[in-house]
Amino acid sequence: LSGADNSLFSVSTSGVVAFLTAPDFENPSDSNVDNIYEIRASVSDGSASVSADFTVTVTNDTSDDATTEGFDGTILAMGPIQSATVCIEVSSGTCDGSQYSTTSAQDGTFSLTVDAGTTGVIRSEGGFDPVTSLQFMDSETLSLSQPVTDQNFLVTPLSTMLNEYNSTDYETLKSKLGIDSNFMIRFDNPFSNLDSTIYNKAAVVNAQVLVLYKLLMELHPTFTVGNGQYYLVFDILKERSGNETSLGDTAFVKDLYTNSLQDTLSLSSQQLVDLSAGTSAYMQKMYANSTNSLSHFTKAGFEELVQLMKSVVDGTSTSAEIDKLTFNTI
Repeated sequence: LSGADNSLFSVSTSGVVAFLTAPDFENPSDSNVDNIYEIRASVSDGSASVSADFTVTVTNDTSDDATTEGFDGTILAMGPIQSATVCIEVSSGTCDGSQYSTTSAQDGTFSLTVDAGTTGVIRSEGGFDPVTSLQFMDSETLSLSQPVTDQNFLVTPLSTMLNEYNSTDYETLKSKLGIDSNFMIRFDNPFSNLDSTIYNKAAVVNAQVLVLYKLLMELHPTFTVGNGQYYLVFDILKERSGNETSLGDTAFVKDLYTNSLQDTLSLSSQQLVDLSAGTSAYMQKMYANSTNSLSHFTKAGFEELVQLMKSVVDGTSTSAEIDKLTFNTI
């Protein structure tokens, strides 16, 4: 034998040509990796000889093909999040090293093709709000621990909190947040009907959770992905009765800051008062409507509120700034 792929074949004493190793259609080993193996066979009786070129074409055995499924959903925060990296996480809190990943569209939707039977946590990293262009860092992730292949689902701040808390108790979370029990956190898009009181409340709560998480991450010197969501859901389940009118309830916000920051930062009583009063005042002013007000509230929360609360912690804020935030209409 000779030719481009002769080293992959053998010839028996009776003249039978065979592969040395069984070929793999998914991983061709011929010289130009097109699954067409080229050889020249030469034969001689000692005096006369003849040669001929042959090709051996390997075709696919579909019985061992991977069966694929798809996870279809939407990344939502204060609205849809565009250009987020969406994956099945391998390491907790990150998409690094994931075998399956895609990117969310302008309306936050994505379709992630995976091998049949694949399970795990759906996580999104980064992206931006297309209304305000507010950019999310890769560490500002959203996640869902119960993806399904037979129905579109939502990855939101609320689903993220439960995932980081290692819980699937959606009913208790809704009760503590004052969200209607008929609203399905994993499947109902709150922005699809903001005229509905039930959906509007869920939309606002998602954005409030996002701002509170950002505050905890920025104010605490060592929090990493998941810490903020964990403390949020822990305090929501522990401290709230469900009868509060807002996630901006002052007593709840003060408890949240005390439980998550006090041991590390040793805040004074006045700092705790200023933090809780300023944050709760802002939370109570947030609302959702068809003109994307919630997106602008969230961006201002990320940029302006965070900076003011950081100045409270480092002692550079003024009482006038806190009073303005607490008592004046934004």
